[in-house]
Amino acid sequence: MTYQRAVQEEREAARARTALDAAGAFVVDWELGAWGRDLPDARKERVAGVVADVVAVAPGIRKIRLSGELVDSGVDEVASEIMLDDRSSDVVLDIRQLTCCDGAAVLLLSSVAASLAGTGRLHVLFPPAPILRLIDESGLERRLGNLKIVRHPAQPIPGPNAR
Repeated sequence: MTYQRAVQEEREAARARTALDAAGAFVVDWELGAWGRDLPDARKERVAGVVADVVAVAPGIRKIRLSGELVDSGVDEVASEIMLDDRSSDVVLDIRQLTCCDGAAVLLLSSVAASLAGTGRLHVLFPPAPILRLIDESGLERRLGNLKIVRHPAQPIPGPNAR
């Protein structure tokens, strides 16, 4: 098969995907492909010690990067900032640069997932080990149907004894 033919077949397959499949492929492209660059005019807001940076937007999906120190008292402000634009789209939340010394991350993810209930899903990219441990111990992903934790390949998957 020639290279041109392979490219043509890939384009045709991409057109045939459902919107949900295309959104999933877009999430992967953000991390690995050409679309991985941040938006040049991205909105960057600092609320309650956390920087919320909208790094990519596509129809039906937004990617937001959070960085800084999250505390319980700032959860509502940060959740409001995340949900500011569109409650009817999926949200990809990159929290690799977020730190918290209490259960604030679980509260934040619960709040955002609840805001998206029935209209969208929340994908959390590669949470740091301390936050992932809190998520696993709380059973958050299992309890909330629209929350998906995207684990780094080196992170363990919780066992059946997780709450």
